[in-house]
Amino acid sequence: MAKESKNKFVPGSEPSTLVYSFGATSVFVPLIAWLLNIKAKPNKELKNIEGPLLIIGNHPSYLDPIVTMRLTKGTKVNFVAGEFLFRNKVWGYLFKKAGMIPKRQFATDAVAVKGMMRVMKRKGILAIFPEATRFVDGKSITFDEGVARMAQKSGCAMYFTRSYGAYSTYPRWTESFIRRGEIRAEFGRFVSKEEIQSMTVEEIHQMMLDELNYNENDYLREHPMKFRNRKMAAGLQNVAYACPKCQKEFTMRYKGSNYIECCECGNKVVMQNNGLLGGMTADDVVFDDLHQYTDWEKSLTREQLKDPNFKLELPCKLLKPFDPINFAYAGDGVITVTAEKVVYRGTECDAQDGVPLKKGKPMWKYRNRSIEGKTRPLEVEFKIAEMKGMVAKFGKHVEIYDDDSNLYRFKLEQGQAAYKVQQIAFMCGKNSNV
Repeated sequence: MAKESKNKFVPGSEPSTLVYSFGATSVFVPLIAWLLNIKAKPNKELKNIEGPLLIIGNHPSYLDPIVTMRLTKGTKVNFVAGEFLFRNKVWGYLFKKAGMIPKRQFATDAVAVKGMMRVMKRKGILAIFPEATRFVDGKSITFDEGVARMAQKSGCAMYFTRSYGAYSTYPRWTESFIRRGEIRAEFGRFVSKEEIQSMTVEEIHQMMLDELNYNENDYLREHPMKFRNRKMAAGLQNVAYACPKCQKEFTMRYKGSNYIECCECGNKVVMQNNGLLGGMTADDVVFDDLHQYTDWEKSLTREQLKDPNFKLELPCKLLKPFDPINFAYAGDGVITVTAEKVVYRGTECDAQDGVPLKKGKPMWKYRNRSIEGKTRPLEVEFKIAEMKGMVAKFGKHVEIYDDDSNLYRFKLEQGQAAYKVQQIAFMCGKNSNV
């Protein structure tokens, strides 16, 4: 029993010296920083700042913890990260040893909150990306008052970080991994404990929104950078899903290299190596950058939502968590999306009776398993007004928790619709932030 207790993961514990200080900040992070051309300006006085301390930054890409670790230069920091990152057995183990705190996205997570407060109580340093999800189009997004409340309650100081080029180096939508370019990072405003305590939660929240307001597209116009990848536009069609020329939805297709094309009218959109958009011919209708593109798409969706009869019906497969890492195919049906709710109507079986998947394919051990004869009818409803947001894998699926914290993953037949469904949840949910 003693051994089991000793090895139990306690969110908010001090990071392992071996994994964090030696493995991560001394070996892994410097190597990645060299490969990706990360230029950070650390603050040598950071270690002399008395905790508790909150390090607050934008969340443009998966690289943000690495960029922040370059800024903190060896000082132990607990990071808050999406729980989906811990589903990989090896990485999940290392992340936990490094002191990272898993948190469910857009859902109440009492265990994660306790872990964060544990860091604060021991006067440690906690790094949070309040947006809770990576940029889609290079523009920062809004967030609720949760972190502001914690800051006031814990009596901590705040230190803001800024990074430039991280989004364009590894955009959320890409299917071609990292682009070689440049990432610049630095510390921004420092806010003392006394100043935090003198502010209301609303004032702290507004300060955070102001400090984190950022548009990488505008930055690239003023500070040009170049990014290199053989498939610059791979995955772009899953966010830029509507054609600006014929205005039809889900018609944009990746055609190779650096452009996507409408399968209806032939309109082409090029992802340039400066991180901005362009056309291939004078006849192509394009926006200057992806933020302008997605803003236009959202305007189309807003108009559609004004129609009381609006609904989006999407055939899908139901996937359920099979174990802490993998999902199982457990049913078939249709999700109907309106301004008020998402409803799944179809079939389900218990996850343990389903077909376990690994990287989207049946595990070898279960390759001949079928759910035929095991399913039962299911209708489940999720109220959008109660959602803070929605997890989505663009081009593939969306994930929603029910009131009992059961996780449902809906793998969409029309994968390009995943981004639109997520945006409807943001538009009509608790934060109404788009």
